[in-house]
Amino acid sequence: MEISYRVFVISILLLFLASGSFSIDNFHQPFPIVEPDPGHTKLRLSREGLEAISRITTPISAVAVIGPYRSGKSFLLNQLLSLSCYEGFGVGHMRDTKTKGIWVWGTPIELDIDGVRTSVFYLDTEGFESVGKSNVYDDRIFALATVMSSVLIYNLPETIREADISRLSFAVELAEEFYGRGKTLLLNQQNFCGLSSVIFCKGNQLKKWWMRHLDMSLMLMFLELYQVNQIRDSLAVMGDNSTAFSLPQPHLMRTKLCDLKDDDLDPMYVKKREQLKELVASVIRPKIVQGKPLNGKEFVSFLEQILEALNKGEIPTTGSLVEVFNKGILERCLKLYSERMGKLGLPMPEQFLQDAHERSQEEAMKAFDEQHFGRHHAKRSAVQLDEEMKEVYKNVIMANEYQSSRLCEALYTKCEDRMDQLQVLRLPSMAKFNAGFLQCNQSFDRECIGPSKANYEQRMVKMMGKSRSLFIKEYNQRLFNWLVAFSLIMVVVGRFIMKFILIEMAAWILFIFLETYTRMFWSAESLYYNPVWHFIVATWETLVYSPILDLDRWAIPIGCIVALWIINAYIQGFFSQLFSQGLNMEPVAKKSSLIICGDYMEDFEVMVPFHVLQAFGVRVDCVSPTKLPGDKCITAIHDLLGFELYTELRGHSFSLNSNFDEVEVEYYDALIIPGGRFTELLSVDDKVLSIVKEFAEAGKPIATSCHSQLLLAAAGVLKGKKCTAFASMKPVIEMAGGVWWEQPGIRSVFDITACLKDGNILSSIGWPAHAEYLKVLFESMGAKIHTNNSTSVLFLCGDYVEDYEINVPFRALQALGCNVDAVTPNKKKGGACVTAINDDEEAQVFSEKPGHNFFVTANWDDIRVYDYDCVIVPGGRSPELLVMDEKAVTLVKEFAEKNKVIAGIGQGKWLLAAAGILKGKRCAASHGMKVIVKMAGGELEESERCVSDGKLVTVTGWPALPAFISELSKLLGLSLSFE
Repeated sequence: MEISYRVFVISILLLFLASGSFSIDNFHQPFPIVEPDPGHTKLRLSREGLEAISRITTPISAVAVIGPYRSGKSFLLNQLLSLSCYEGFGVGHMRDTKTKGIWVWGTPIELDIDGVRTSVFYLDTEGFESVGKSNVYDDRIFALATVMSSVLIYNLPETIREADISRLSFAVELAEEFYGRGKTLLLNQQNFCGLSSVIFCKGNQLKKWWMRHLDMSLMLMFLELYQVNQIRDSLAVMGDNSTAFSLPQPHLMRTKLCDLKDDDLDPMYVKKREQLKELVASVIRPKIVQGKPLNGKEFVSFLEQILEALNKGEIPTTGSLVEVFNKGILERCLKLYSERMGKLGLPMPEQFLQDAHERSQEEAMKAFDEQHFGRHHAKRSAVQLDEEMKEVYKNVIMANEYQSSRLCEALYTKCEDRMDQLQVLRLPSMAKFNAGFLQCNQSFDRECIGPSKANYEQRMVKMMGKSRSLFIKEYNQRLFNWLVAFSLIMVVVGRFIMKFILIEMAAWILFIFLETYTRMFWSAESLYYNPVWHFIVATWETLVYSPILDLDRWAIPIGCIVALWIINAYIQGFFSQLFSQGLNMEPVAKKSSLIICGDYMEDFEVMVPFHVLQAFGVRVDCVSPTKLPGDKCITAIHDLLGFELYTELRGHSFSLNSNFDEVEVEYYDALIIPGGRFTELLSVDDKVLSIVKEFAEAGKPIATSCHSQLLLAAAGVLKGKKCTAFASMKPVIEMAGGVWWEQPGIRSVFDITACLKDGNILSSIGWPAHAEYLKVLFESMGAKIHTNNSTSVLFLCGDYVEDYEINVPFRALQALGCNVDAVTPNKKKGGACVTAINDDEEAQVFSEKPGHNFFVTANWDDIRVYDYDCVIVPGGRSPELLVMDEKAVTLVKEFAEKNKVIAGIGQGKWLLAAAGILKGKRCAASHGMKVIVKMAGGELEESERCVSDGKLVTVTGWPALPAFISELSKLLGLSLSFE
């Protein structure tokens, strides 16, 4: 019996896999991996063969051969694997199928594909349409093989049956939709029903197309055919192409094929077989799922999921794929329609709703027409989509009616309540009633929309008419009674309060007229039609209600104001004085602290806590023995400049603000002693030592740094206390009975970060630890820091940046839990910037002295605007350097474009001006910056030292740092509260 093998290579789908394992000694044999259940309707995993796959750790690719039963699939696989029938897949010669389910050859072929070592498995499948099976079972075998494989070989015999034609028709219909949506690979058979066919190759790859799961590498498609005969005709037309590919019959003796060698087979068959091997090798790729190549265990794991879904019907088979595609497209289009309708602001007029429905329906149908699969199947889906959109539209109509009813009911109720209020006015006014009446009508007509409007309009007309009739009926009588009461009130006012006889007389005349003359000569009805009454009504209406003054609303407040105005002069003066003081009152500090100062105290160690504590409402009193408020203390700058010991330079002159002799310990919540050589002098001052002892005995926090622990030792409060300090203080602390503690791992100034707390004693090595020092000090004073720990702040600096203007806010923000970086364009992380101290030495301008070295914390090239919430430009002379660097100017512009907080201190506004972000903004500026701010379009605030305008914060210079830190913290969402 003649056998002719027609190879239909369809390269598709990179997909999902599964895993499992059993113990197998010999993998050089075929193993079942999927087998049928007893009813031959569903599939189940065979654990025996999964170990052959799960043991593979390299990327996997699978080649599957499918086709009708008894078509020679197993023989073809053995030929591709260069195996004999006795070594490879079993080959049968009976009517029943030899292969049940899906089998895998246990030993993969290792290939190098695009530089990736790949294990290629070959899969044998059960033939279609064998005896005792359902069509659903064949579809599941087809679908599972398609999902598992990287290359799918459709093996067909010479005689084509209608089932094959049906499958090809399905592929043709699918091709109609995919054609033109990407590059296609067209492969067609030769000798269908004796007709000559050709393989056309157009391109390589196709984009992902099978729902959201299937990742296609190659796809086999046909040209446009609609009926079985059209398919045959089209295939025949394509048969003349010179690139035809076919496998001729290997030998006339089919039952002897397994015993024949290559030399015995048809040479043309052998040649074509080798070409087929090359074709398979050229198109095969690693199996990829969601962009990731799968290894053995991953392949087996996903195979379990796919098989479960397939048995449940969740994975479409060839007979249902178009419906599934169109179902997904239908759902998306329906969702598109629903989303468009869901965005409508209900309620709305019915015509507007109808127009919106038609626009959304047209958009959804257009999307369906562009995406649907199949010309014949799509018609049914289009009808279904239209019906489902109508159902959604009905629900929207109901929702519109409901919302319209709710809105109109609320407006109706509001007007009804308003009419009830106008009925009981304290001072009846027809003009006010008419104004309220008109306002209700207008607001209802303007705001009530939708299908319920007509019904509620009728209700409104009835309600408003009834209210008007009732008001007019009672208006004249209430007005008459009010005039009588008013005349009596004016009698009292004219007689006893204002003491003006004419007012009293006029009031008596009005009262007598109303109570006697009108009753004697006019009836109630004739009174209301008398011109005199009309004049009275007009005068009353003018006094009681006008668009400017509503006396009914303000009668009680005005009465209270008048009553307060006539209170005796003493009470008036008291309230006036209280009000005046309230306008100028400064907030009372909840906490207070004392700083003991002296000449040559460490500059930073007094300046940083002095400014930061004030920024959060803490009163800070600075005192020194033998000095009075307003006197100045010389400060010292201690810095490590490469010598054996720190270097001391002259700092700024620090002004005292309180009297040492008036210190009362009970008024303070904390004591701060900065470091420096002054502590040697004060360590023998009895009053200083007694203050230290009182703070210690009261259990109040005592914060020390560097050398100021000497005062604790002299006061005798260190016994048994853990303490740290500058290393030279170790013997002093130990001789005073303290326990020396040293922060481990200090290799450079960057590593000095610790502040040690033992009871009420706070100690640190020096100013580099100020961030932790401030945090512990605040907590010791009962403060709670409110921060999200994700706020990031960037400082832009350079050489000769103002010392305090970078260090004080830098340490304060660190203490509040912010991530703080400082960069300069021309220095790398860890590089030192020379700082300058601008001091007031009674010259025309500030003097400049060298300050502490400041180390940048990040590389300029690593800075990204979206990593930070704020940028701060401190003053000094460094902004002059930054404005000459286009990178710095551009960076500030980017912060402004992202609407982030931008702050400028002192001369730092120079860079903000260069970036063009001061235009139209209120700014604080000292004399040196006023011209630059004005030329940049900024608006100067002459009386303010710190000004906030939106996301821009500016400050005149370092003396205003407390206000600057406070305002900046608010903008960044940082706060500090005391218990």
